[in-house]
Amino acid sequence: MESSGPVSARIAYVFSRTSSNAQKHLNPRMGEGATDPFQTPTSMVIYLSEIYEDPFCVQNARREYQRLTMKSYKAFTDFYTQFLHLAGKGRIPEEDL
Repeated sequence: MESSGPVSARIAYVFSRTSSNAQKHLNPRMGEGATDPFQTPTSMVIYLSEIYEDPFCVQNARREYQRLTMKSYKAFTDFYTQFLHLAGKGRIPEEDL
C-alpha cells in the first residue's frame, strides 16, 4: 500500500498541472470513489492525448501552409517560424518549400 502514496501524489500533480476542459475530462476518473480511476500519471496523459489529438493534423497544416502569407506588420522571423512549423507538420516535401 505504501507504493500507492507516491503514485497517487504523481496523479494529483498531473491533475494540478491541467486546467479548464482538461480537468473536466479527468475529474470523473479522479479520487477514491471514481469509476475506473487512473492507475498511473502516464494513463492520464494518454487519455488526454486521445481526446485532444487532431486526426486531421497533417491536412489542416497543409491547408494553413497554403494560405500562409507574409503580412507587412509581422516580423519575418515570426513568419518564417510559422512557415517551417506548418511545413514540418504538413509534411511538405523539401522541393515544394
